[in-house]
Amino acid sequence: MFGFKHKKLRGQLILELESSGKHQELSQELSWSRSEGATSFDIEQWWNMPDEQHREILEEDQLARVAFAKALEDDGQSMDNIVQALAYSFPRFGLAEDRDSDPANAPLPIELKHRINMFMRSLDHAELKSVQTRAIQLGSMNALIREQIYLGKL
Repeated sequence: MFGFKHKKLRGQLILELESSGKHQELSQELSWSRSEGATSFDIEQWWNMPDEQHREILEEDQLARVAFAKALEDDGQSMDNIVQALAYSFPRFGLAEDRDSDPANAPLPIELKHRINMFMRSLDHAELKSVQTRAIQLGSMNALIREQIYLGKL
């Protein structure tokens, strides 16, 4: 229309490669992401972000975890309590191969990161407390997120 071709973004290319079936490893990883609740929109949105933006988001999360752990440490909490509190308060992300023997608490696909962040930011103080209480009941924030996805709330 204007004399130039539309350049496809990385997320669009990943979805095209997945649908072509020519890249077994990619298809397997995305199959796991989808089985965990990631949609084509989640996949495209995450992978369309520049690597710099990925790094910033992940560094921001890491800083929040460190600050939280430091506050607990300053409060006299044991390392075991700090590790447990982190599991109840922050989601953990990884790859399909990072899954462990406890599926409910296993790492979540990174493609869910943005949706989870938006969900957590939408909560008021009372809702956040309720979410943390439920995460403790279920064993981790990851278990709670899986429950919320299953219930269609996330």
